[in-house]
Amino acid sequence: MTAQMPDVVRYKDEEYVLVGVKGHGLFSPKDFGMTPVSVLTSCYRGYWTEYTCVDDALWLTEMTVSSQGNRYNEIGGVQPMVERVPPTARYEGIRVASRFAGRLLISRNLVQDQYVHMGFQKPAAYKTVIELVVEEGKVVDEIDRSAVYAEIRKKLGDKRDAPNDPADENDVKQWIAERFSLDYEI
Repeated sequence: MTAQMPDVVRYKDEEYVLVGVKGHGLFSPKDFGMTPVSVLTSCYRGYWTEYTCVDDALWLTEMTVSSQGNRYNEIGGVQPMVERVPPTARYEGIRVASRFAGRLLISRNLVQDQYVHMGFQKPAAYKTVIELVVEEGKVVDEIDRSAVYAEIRKKLGDKRDAPNDPADENDVKQWIAERFSLDYEI
């Protein structure tokens, strides 16, 4: 399997990857009349995004998508740059206000021995982990969760994430589903 392209969040002039979501309202191509399809093993959901936080407001600023039928609509007045191989479109310089409500876990500084080559990396795989509390697209609180995830990483030691019982098909399926999920609990 393949590690997935993460969404990016630019926050306080730093680039983070999105490693956890609790809430609703993040954008997908469907919000713009496109149906994403997977053309890359590193992007099973068919798209990835970039958000930028400016004056505590969360904005969609980039999206790369592979759309069913190669149908690409404008986003926020921006036309896509279409690539033939792989068949994707990249939207740069868009500025669409987010309506997200909930919590986002954003991380940076990957700890290499925690990397798993499947799905999305988990929060404990990073040195810096910040939880953003967002209401209707506005960041209203920031909580540094780095110490919590450092403790989890310490308990994991050098063990990589793996199914508990590789011989149990249901355990493997559950593990795979968890690797591709951005749900989280602290």
